[in-house]
Amino acid sequence: RGERAGPLPAGTAWARYPYEHAGVSAEQALESLDLILLQQAKASEIAAVIIEPVLGEGGYVVPPTRFMQGLREWCTQHDILLIADEVQAGFGRTGKQWAVENFGIVPDILVSAKGI
Repeated sequence: RGERAGPLPAGTAWARYPYEHAGVSAEQALESLDLILLQQAKASEIAAVIIEPVLGEGGYVVPPTRFMQGLREWCTQHDILLIADEVQAGFGRTGKQWAVENFGIVPDILVSAKGI
């Protein structure tokens, strides 16, 4: 994918996950993505954003729909792949086949396992 291609993978950057009980709003989580672009990497150097649509470790945390939709828009705007890790939340565990369906978004890649 353009400048993203190379013999060695680049580093990993961590953005905030919206968790209202821990004081992180959807807006703050989305702003943390912009901070990564300002402080750590150009968008052209980021291959993908990987996210659990429903956080499964550390408690079950369901992000606000506005965050997931904002994340989809952010990835599209910056030509960055959105990868949904559905290993824990997918395959009907949230009432829909895939957890991302609850937010009305479509990831570029969906990863599943166990339940199949």
